[in-house]
Amino acid sequence: MSIIFTPPINLAALEEGIGCCCFGAVDKKTLRKNLNTPSKYIIDLVVALGYPEERSLIESFKDSFGYWKDGKGILHVPKRELKGVLHRNMVNK
Repeated sequence: MSIIFTPPINLAALEEGIGCCCFGAVDKKTLRKNLNTPSKYIIDLVVALGYPEERSLIESFKDSFGYWKDGKGILHVPKRELKGVLHRNMVNK
């Protein structure tokens, strides 16, 4: 079973106007070597942080997850609502 959650660092970054993204598609062996990370630690995700060069607006998912820019250059990012992805003691069918 996989559990996906938003690390507190993402929420703190957002409050400070810092963009962030968690991803797991990294060369973990090279990362461990470069950061001299002891083997007792599991590298599961990497969090990239930075100040965004463009403004984005998260909006409710309607028909597509496609991102798009409006006439003012604002990037619109459709996302599912929490109630649509968070389930407790059941599977949403």
